[in-house]
Amino acid sequence: MRILILLSTIFLSACSAKLVHKNFKDRTGIVSFLNQGASTVIDARRRDAEEKMRQFCKSDYAILAETNKSRFAGTVSNLSASTDYYGNTSFNGSSTQLYANHLYIFFECK
Repeated sequence: MRILILLSTIFLSACSAKLVHKNFKDRTGIVSFLNQGASTVIDARRRDAEEKMRQFCKSDYAILAETNKSRFAGTVSNLSASTDYYGNTSFNGSSTQLYANHLYIFFECK
């Protein structure tokens, strides 16, 4: 029985996303999840990320950007996003650490 509980806990934690940054004033956030493994597991993590965005917003949300660490230099600042002429996106404010092999979804509440 203990082994079953342990395996269930490991599986459920492997299928979860995390709300890594919240900005209540601007009603924006960043949710992340591990973007590797079986496609069914990645899909479950994506659904969990969508649920976390819905819970934070208490309504609909809009995805501003999706990216992984390779697009940024280790940290991302706030969600006041701007894109320059060359397509580079920058963020202003507090910082959030990014990790390899994770997908980051930047969103705002509608």
